[in-house]
Amino acid sequence: MDIFGGRWEGHTDKIIRHWRELIAPEDTVVLGGDISWGISLAEAKGDFALIDSLPGRKIILKGNHDLWWETASKMHRFLDENGFASIDFLHNNCFFYGKTALCGTRGWPFEEDFSDPHNEKIFRRELLRLEASLRLGAAEQPEEIICFLHYPPLYSTYRCEAIVELLKKYGSVSPGKIENLDGTTETVDFRFSTAIRFYHNMEDADFPLHWHAPGEIISPIEGTYTVTIAGKTVTLQPHDVLIIASGELHSIRAPKTGERYIMNYSVSYFHQIQDMAELFNTFYPFRLVTRQEDPELADQLFAVLAQIEGEYFSTNVCRESEIMALMLHFFSIFGRYEHRQNSEQVLDYPKQQDHMRRFAELCAYINNHCTERLSVEDLASRAGFSVYHFSRLFKENTGMTCHNYLVARRIIYAKALLVDDTIPITEIAMRSGFNSIATFNRLFKAQIGYTPTEYRQMASHG
Repeated sequence: MDIFGGRWEGHTDKIIRHWRELIAPEDTVVLGGDISWGISLAEAKGDFALIDSLPGRKIILKGNHDLWWETASKMHRFLDENGFASIDFLHNNCFFYGKTALCGTRGWPFEEDFSDPHNEKIFRRELLRLEASLRLGAAEQPEEIICFLHYPPLYSTYRCEAIVELLKKYGSVSPGKIENLDGTTETVDFRFSTAIRFYHNMEDADFPLHWHAPGEIISPIEGTYTVTIAGKTVTLQPHDVLIIASGELHSIRAPKTGERYIMNYSVSYFHQIQDMAELFNTFYPFRLVTRQEDPELADQLFAVLAQIEGEYFSTNVCRESEIMALMLHFFSIFGRYEHRQNSEQVLDYPKQQDHMRRFAELCAYINNHCTERLSVEDLASRAGFSVYHFSRLFKENTGMTCHNYLVARRIIYAKALLVDDTIPITEIAMRSGFNSIATFNRLFKAQIGYTPTEYRQMASHG
């Protein structure tokens, strides 16, 4: 680590000194990966020799920089051939320290794009390895299970739901301790394998201004329910359905009496389906279906929510599959209804010309106001279309969704500001129209290929 200079000088010596001070021969140490720069077991031999010379039993799991990692049989043969008797590997297995099970795997950075088949394949494989490890540990009925992961399942605004649910399933975390409100950020605790969290809520407690990555659906059963979102306050009546888009700040005021369905759902799960992804773009910042204005649609959606509740709190066989099928049915009802409402708007050539002109004007407007809070609803109204029809036509005329176009313009604006290294990056994120530094960093890297900090460094040296 000395090559990094500064506080990293002598880092290895410090580790060795503290290790010998704290670790006894009978202790067990789990190393969370990235133990060697070697790209093969032969090149990493010196690092293994050092680790083996230290007191205690050592258990190593894979890190993202452990390029020397091989199959279990090859790694164990390497240990045997070199006499490294105090080392073992946490890989599709588990170990015990007294009555405590030691489980884990590398994991995968869950903020990655899982529409990429490569990322999806690796992530699913790591889930299988993690469950295999947890299952082996739980089979011995330990007093506790400690799970080790190279990639944390919770980081900033990111949350790896699948890993968290596995930890809950096998008792490595306690339900209710992860789901919380930290400032304005709510962490949603999904039920295992469903990608949703469903509540039959009867509490009169108010919820302060907050946001969460999952989308949210609210529908009163009895009584009213008041939600403030994007500067607008709506009062929901029984069987009204409110869909709140991912990442939108909102607050809730509950009456003293009443019942309602409240459901959070994983947007990323349903984004894997193309027509669902397009439909979700119409939900920003929210979509309200009232029984007074759209009784047919409201009643249909409410009926599906009632079915989801029945399955969610049941012990039925194939419960999770049925819940996800009902969720898809919920969204498809919504999409087909919107399509029927706009089906009479068949475009002929003059209309196409008119639409091209209107969308050119609208893009110019977005370019000049991209740092402001622009909703799809407001832009659709400005263009003279329904939200659903607007979203479809926008993509047809520009080649991208309205949301992605807006993000692209905001990033162009941010790039110009990043050249000035006197402006804090957090301030740049806010000035560019992003509601959080985490969202800004994620979207900037996804589009540019570098983080804002990396881009600034390259710009300053250019």
